[in-house]
Amino acid sequence: MRHGVYLIWYPILAGFPHKRLKDAVSDGPVRKVLCSEVALNRAPQRGMSGSGVLVVNPPWGFDTRLAEMMDTVSGDRCLGLSSNSSWLVPE
Repeated sequence: MRHGVYLIWYPILAGFPHKRLKDAVSDGPVRKVLCSEVALNRAPQRGMSGSGVLVVNPPWGFDTRLAEMMDTVSGDRCLGLSSNSSWLVPE
């Protein structure tokens, strides 16, 4: 899997079913997986309260650039969301 970049998008719903996906990826053989999630500051009564993406084998420096971009659009003055980015599986 060293020769490509793979993106896996998922919704964040009540009950956190996406945790199973993240656990499966964490426990699997794939390395170098970045996890980025956004959450609405005012979540709706039902439906998605946010979304996430797993980036497998991101290019060098992508984690820093993504965090900077997400900081730009986060907060109530812009899109009304909060963001979090971290390495789900290190290299």
